[in-house]
Amino acid sequence: MRFFLRFILVAGLSYVAGLYLPWWTAAIIGFLVGLSLSQKSENSRRRSFTKPRPPARAFLAGFLALFLLWGGLAYGLDSANTSIMSEKISQIILSGAQPPISGTYVMLLVTGLMGGLIGGFSTMTGNLLGEAIRN
Repeated sequence: MRFFLRFILVAGLSYVAGLYLPWWTAAIIGFLVGLSLSQKSENSRRRSFTKPRPPARAFLAGFLALFLLWGGLAYGLDSANTSIMSEKISQIILSGAQPPISGTYVMLLVTGLMGGLIGGFSTMTGNLLGEAIRN
């Protein structure tokens, strides 16, 4: 349940904030969502003898939220100009080398991965800090 709530909050708030604020506010939103939805570990008394919960779910929720959001927005903007800009940028970055797949898809994948890593690491960081504060 927390996974889907994190996913929806990170994606929705990042989209709304992205309309008015710079791109890096998505990292702040991911951090705040991870911080607010973290929970106290079950055996806080015996911390030295228990294994901590892995923060992979928080990372995955933030990663998927911003990967899909940024990838979808990049696809919408790219299809609006018939992929002219992404083809030219991929030729500049790859120095004229022909990639095995279209340069458009490479640029969309890179954009989605950058957003996903930003969202994943910020949400995981907020979750870890919240768990440390609550213990």
